[in-house]
Amino acid sequence: MDSVYYICAFLAGCLSVFFVNKFYKTQNQKKTDEDGESNLLRVIEKYKERNGILESNCKMLSLERKTATQESSNKISELEKELAIKKSSLLTKDAEYLLLIENEKIKARKEGQELALQDYKIVCTPFLYYSKSFFKSFTRGGYRFQLMVKGIPAFSPAEITIEEKQEFDDETKQTILSAVNTALKSLEGYIGGGIPIAIADTIEKNTKRKDKGLD
Repeated sequence: MDSVYYICAFLAGCLSVFFVNKFYKTQNQKKTDEDGESNLLRVIEKYKERNGILESNCKMLSLERKTATQESSNKISELEKELAIKKSSLLTKDAEYLLLIENEKIKARKEGQELALQDYKIVCTPFLYYSKSFFKSFTRGGYRFQLMVKGIPAFSPAEITIEEKQEFDDETKQTILSAVNTALKSLEGYIGGGIPIAIADTIEKNTKRKDKGLD
C-alpha cells in the first residue's frame, strides 16, 4: 500500500509540475505576444512619426526650393533690368559722343575753311551798258566778277549778261537793272566752296559799241 501511495503521490507531483510549467509557459507566451504586439505598435508609431517628420521636412524643402527659385528668378530679372538700363545708358552716351565728335568735325572743317579762304574774295560789279542813236540803240545788263587774293585781282575778270534789248529808254533800263539785282541776290553770302562775295556799286556806261565791256 505504501508503495502505491508513493507512486500516486509522485504522479500527482509530476502532473502538478507539468501543469504549473504549462501555465507559466502560457502566461509567458501571452506576455511575449503582448510585448511583441506592444513593440509592433511602438514601431508603427515611430514609423508614423518618422514618416510625418520626413513628410514635413519634404514640404519644408519643397517650400524652401520654391522660395529659392523665386528669389533667384527675381534676382535674374533685376539683373536683366539693370543690364538693360546700363546698355541703354551706354548706347545714349555713345550716341552723344558720336554726335559731339561730328559737331567738332563740322566746326573744325568750317574754321579751317574760313581760315584757308580768309584771303580770298569775289567782287561782283553790276553793270548797265547802253547806247542810243537815231539808227540803232541797245541796252545790256549783267555783272562782272573778279577774284581777289589779299585785295589784289587774280586772273582776268569775267562778265555775265543777264538781259539785253535792242532799245534804250528809262523803262528798259529799270527792267534790266531789276533783273540784274534779282540775280545778284542769289549770290549774296558765299560761293565757290565758301569764298565770300562782295557786291560793288552798279556802273552805268554809255558806249557806242554793243560788245564793249568795262575798261
